[in-house]
Amino acid sequence: MERFPLISVIAVSTAMVAGIGVTVASNLHEENLTCTVTNKESVSKENGHEYRVFTEECGVLSVQDNIFRLHFTSADVYGGLDAGTTYNVTTVGWRVPVFSWMPNIISAAPAR
Repeated sequence: MERFPLISVIAVSTAMVAGIGVTVASNLHEENLTCTVTNKESVSKENGHEYRVFTEECGVLSVQDNIFRLHFTSADVYGGLDAGTTYNVTTVGWRVPVFSWMPNIISAAPAR
């Protein structure tokens, strides 16, 4: 009987460490891309909403605040993007379809 609680504690601790590791690694993975916006949308969620940006070259990207990067201007970044315009964007994170994860745009400027 005593082993079950110990195994549970180890399993929960391992899951927490793995979750923290994935979060840190995702925020350290930064890419600078050049993408042409084809469309964008704001998707309602239970705890707010998510901005999505569709591009020709870079796939689907999100624009979200990011506490680890001290990035709290997602609405401004999203509002500044126009369909048909090419941007130099900086993203963090990866595209993992099974979890519906997308790279997150933390900055965007028109390409020249």
